[in-house]
Amino acid sequence: MPEYIWANRFKNFHYKEVEAQVFGDRIESLRAELGDAITPVDVVEDARPPDSPTHSLFTWNDSQAAEKWRHHQARNMIDSVHVVISYKEMTPVTEAYNQRVTITYSNGTRDGAYVPHVLALSSPIWRAQIIKEAHQGLRRWARRYSELRDEPSLAQAFEAIGSAEEVEEVWGHLFGRGGGGIN
Repeated sequence: MPEYIWANRFKNFHYKEVEAQVFGDRIESLRAELGDAITPVDVVEDARPPDSPTHSLFTWNDSQAAEKWRHHQARNMIDSVHVVISYKEMTPVTEAYNQRVTITYSNGTRDGAYVPHVLALSSPIWRAQIIKEAHQGLRRWARRYSELRDEPSLAQAFEAIGSAEEVEEVWGHLFGRGGGGIN
């Protein structure tokens, strides 16, 4: 039986109420029952009964769920706004306008927020967050596709990720992060 853990990005949410192992095992049970491909609708329907082991992972109060859904929609919209950059005769380039960063309030609490990408890159704190996120994304990609490491069309990508990890390691030693890189 496989071992399941929550991804880092989910550890700060209410998913602590149900162990990842319980959820992963439930997903495998659904696959055995419904076939290899399951949908989010399948997962929600399975969790709907109050005695379901995954019931507490969802917000069942419809007004609370609606508000959370609107927040989710807003995040998606903010993430979806791109800016078109054009200069003279060059082909216009499109890039994400907003960057998600973590802000710390004066009382010490932290929250996610969005700022224009250019502004985020100009702030040393936010720039470090972006670099950390980029390194984490590269490592996730490399782990996800590690079985394709020998694929010639991906060789350069894996080599670049290896080089980035070496740079991160050196950077960590130089700036007193104990070799852990950007954590």
